Amino acid sequence: TVLCGISTDFDTVSLVNSITFNPSSVGSGVWDSSNWDEANLYCRFLEVDGKNDWRLPKNDELNQIYNSEKDLDGLGYWSSTETDGGYGAWYQSISGGQYPTPKRVHYFVRAVRRLS
Repeated sequence: TVLCGISTDFDTVSLVNSITFNPSSVGSGVWDSSNWDEANLYCRFLEVDGKNDWRLPKNDELNQIYNSEKDLDGLGYWSSTETDGGYGAWYQSISGGQYPTPKRVHYFVRAVRRLS
């Protein structure tokens, strides 16, 4: 099954909603903006349709999602790609382009997993 109508080599699920992270929200498929560490933690504990191997997308995967979908909300989405030195990470801007930013900044989460 491919979630969100993306025909690629990975599933994707949009986790953009208006709640904040707390332990009871893990696995519910809903997520609001978060810093980079929270975003990774959420993906680590996410379970959707019995699948629990979700992660943040790499830069190229996130760009493919951006180019395929027109219903993205918010200012941007986190990628798993860290900047040199590991103090920041890259995000996909909704207005186009990918940019490095400190990990403490809040962006939305778009979890992906490899299709088996």
